[in-house]
Amino acid sequence: MKKYPISLIIVFLCFFYLSKGFANGSMEVKKLYDLYSKDILDIAQLNSAFDKIGVDKENMAKLFSLKKEEIISEEDFINGINKIIENKNTTINDNDKNISSQETSDQIFNKEYSFQTKIIILSQYIVGDFSYGELLDNKIVFSNNKISSIYLKQNGKELVKFSKPKLKILNDNKFTIKSNIIDPTDPAAPLRYILKGIIENNKIKGTLDISYFGSDLPLGTVLIKAETNL
Repeated sequence: MKKYPISLIIVFLCFFYLSKGFANGSMEVKKLYDLYSKDILDIAQLNSAFDKIGVDKENMAKLFSLKKEEIISEEDFINGINKIIENKNTTINDNDKNISSQETSDQIFNKEYSFQTKIIILSQYIVGDFSYGELLDNKIVFSNNKISSIYLKQNGKELVKFSKPKLKILNDNKFTIKSNIIDPTDPAAPLRYILKGIIENNKIKGTLDISYFGSDLPLGTVLIKAETNL
């Protein structure tokens, strides 16, 4: 029967216990230290074990050396182990959250939304059949994190034409849409549309501004401001 070095068997057992969900991680790492302090494991074997369990091997090796040289106490040693393990788990959780957030974003910004906005600010310079509290019909179609189509209507009539609307996706399903727009009743008027919103429970919440960027009025004068009517 072939014999294996005892240190190889010990390393294998350490890998086995440390890879099972890392339960009671500090105690398992402490077992590694006990083997290291008795010169059963060398630093190369320790680093292999640290790689296996995914902890910061550089900081863990420094911690082991400080303990072996009796520079730090047993309590500080255990606290140091726990801190390194916590950093490992935090990194894993952050990565999982980022992946989950990306998957959610890809799903949310790949569908159609219809919603109403209520006029809350109406400039004195507005000419037309608009009034405070009036509802406007909105429709936005997202496709692969881009705007496929966007509409703004009043009583079934399309109010403006959008010119190359741009979508910016922010954190937590927040977003902004900016676009130059054309008013069919005054095509030469330099108008800009900005929607700042968030998507929650498959609904868009937010506010939209239609502003004037010509020379006849102060730059950026808000002509219409509306908020989602939920």
